[in-house]
Amino acid sequence: MPGTDRTNSHPPSLLVLALAAVQCGAAVLLRDRLDALLRRRHRLWAAVVAVNLGAMTVFCWHQSALLALAVPGSLVGPLVLGLTTPPDTLAWILARIAWLPLLALALLGIGRLTHRFEAPWTSIRGPGRAALGVLAAAFASYALGVV
Repeated sequence: MPGTDRTNSHPPSLLVLALAAVQCGAAVLLRDRLDALLRRRHRLWAAVVAVNLGAMTVFCWHQSALLALAVPGSLVGPLVLGLTTPPDTLAWILARIAWLPLLALALLGIGRLTHRFEAPWTSIRGPGRAALGVLAAAFASYALGVV
């Protein structure tokens, strides 16, 4: 709506598309160099693989880690720089960088609890697996209907 502030629920601006294009271009330009580096340094490649194994955990739970710090932080004071304030100043960026180690620890703790759910379920076979799939699809349909 004209005259209203932009929020996360609005469609993305052209700036987001430009950022995506820059990131894709950087990935294309760096691909060969990174490939050569990772082929030479096996420990570095092992670290990349280890991080990739937890990618879904990070994707699914990073906001929960943020809330695990922001909610108690908001009880201390209504505005906690870098957590509960708008991201509109250089001070916010610096404060968020300072919060990153604690956010990483919170995400690590959540990840240790939830990582086991990423592996494929091998204990359920045959009709039980199909029934579980039907139940999951039914729940997803219900959840979408409620929203």
